[in-house]
Amino acid sequence: MRLLDVYILRYFLLAYGVCFASLLSLYVVIDLFAKMDEFAVNADSWGALLSNIGAFYLYRLPWFFHRLSGIFCLLSAIFALAWMEHQNELVPCLAAGIPGRRLIYPVLAATLIVTGLGVLNREWLIPMCSTQLQRSADDPHGAKQVMVQGGYDSNLVHFEGLAADIDEKVIRGGRLTFPSNLAGRLIHLYCAEMRYCPEANGWRLQGTVPEIIDCPQAALRSLTPGVYFLQSSMTFDRLTRSGGWFQYESTPELLRMLHQDGTHQRRIEVIALLHRRLTGPLLDVLLVLLGLGIVQAGQAGRNIFIKFGLCFITYGAFMGLQFLCSGMAGSGFLDPLLAAWVPVFIFGSAAFATLDYLRG
Repeated sequence: MRLLDVYILRYFLLAYGVCFASLLSLYVVIDLFAKMDEFAVNADSWGALLSNIGAFYLYRLPWFFHRLSGIFCLLSAIFALAWMEHQNELVPCLAAGIPGRRLIYPVLAATLIVTGLGVLNREWLIPMCSTQLQRSADDPHGAKQVMVQGGYDSNLVHFEGLAADIDEKVIRGGRLTFPSNLAGRLIHLYCAEMRYCPEANGWRLQGTVPEIIDCPQAALRSLTPGVYFLQSSMTFDRLTRSGGWFQYESTPELLRMLHQDGTHQRRIEVIALLHRRLTGPLLDVLLVLLGLGIVQAGQAGRNIFIKFGLCFITYGAFMGLQFLCSGMAGSGFLDPLLAAWVPVFIFGSAAFATLDYLRG
């Protein structure tokens, strides 16, 4: 690695660190101000309060990096070259016979490394923190009862309930609906408690109404009047996870879920997310190429603030198109595959068009 590469990389890493620390601090201050009462609910001392706050935001560091890594790379790349131009350091390099495209190689290499770290963060670190990421500020230890989302198992038996206890893996106020193709008629079974038994791959139903039902379904066994055991593919985690749970899971886990559960209510959204994960790293690199084209084009002169402004406009258009396509895919108006690749086609063409400015 040459001295020039180290010099440019130093600017890139400095800008990345400043951007990350600044926006993270801003996010923590604003969010903490809004949630201070929630943090104080379960804290009986200053030490417990600080511990709850620290743990809450520590687990959100990987998610923060995942969401803003693209814009951080863009700003760092722009700063590295724009600051050299502002300091009149590009002219000696060009006068020495160093082509302009040679100056962007360290920036692109750093962008690829950060993008690779982002993929590792998404596939390994975020899934490890998924449970904590889905907890609210007033429930630091996961002791609070949560809402039951409801869903169908592999036999199309519908599960729902009023509230769930995470520690005991119990759903209170449960209701099961057996389809007519299994029981010969539609059957509704109300349960005071539904206790999940992972070792038996099923549910112990207590306090059922009616106490005795005539159901030929082999998976439903009567233990005593008012107590049943239901063999089911439905798990406790599937019924109690938050609405956006799939955002925190790894790609292999999402693929396994799609393969095993063909009746998932948000199947289209999960498929769209998988395609966005394929195109996400490519879009981050294309975004940096667009930004470098803006810096090297010279249309903004030597004013670094105008160049940053143009990059923010570009990033706004980039994110707007992504949100539009993902929303249309989630609503079923656009194929998930097409929704993921439309931004690549549009911004990829624009990025390669700017490469003309990076030659010479």
